[in-house]
Amino acid sequence: MSEDCVNEFIKQRGEVEVVIDHRDGRRESFVVKNAILMTAKNAQANALCNNIGQTYQFYIANMIFGTNGTLNGAPKVVSASQNGLFGPTLVSKQVMSTVNPQMLNQAIFTAVIGFDEGNGNIINEMALMMKTGDLYSMTTLGGISKDSTIQITFNWRLTFV
Repeated sequence: MSEDCVNEFIKQRGEVEVVIDHRDGRRESFVVKNAILMTAKNAQANALCNNIGQTYQFYIANMIFGTNGTLNGAPKVVSASQNGLFGPTLVSKQVMSTVNPQMLNQAIFTAVIGFDEGNGNIINEMALMMKTGDLYSMTTLGGISKDSTIQITFNWRLTFV
C-alpha cells in the first residue's frame, strides 16, 4: 500500500449560496463559507460505527437562522466547538436535500425564507441542524435586512474532498 493511500483524509468543504429575490423582479446573490462543527464529525464517526440508537438521526433536517451573528458590524467567528446560534433562533426551516447528480460527493440543502417570514430583522447567522438537534455546520455574515419586499433562498453545499 502506498504512503499516499495510508495518509488520505476525507475533508469537508461547505459554502452557502444566498439568492435574494426582490418583488420587483431584481435578483442578487453571493456566497459565504461555513464551519464544519465537531458535532458533525462526531456524528459521522458514530454513524460509521453503527452507534445510532434505535433510529438514525444524523441527517440534516433543518436550516436555522438568527440575528446575533455580528459584533460591531463584523461577522462573529464560528468555533468548531459551537453547537448553537449566538442568539435565539428567528426562523427554522425544514430543508430540501439532494445529492448533486453532477458531483456525487456533494450534498445540497435548500431552504427559503419567504416574503412574509422573518420580517423586520437582520439575518446574520445560520446553521444546518441535524435531526438530533445538534448543529452540523454554521456561518455568520454581515447581515441581510429582511422585509416583505424580499425572499431569500439558501443553497448550502457540503462537499467531501
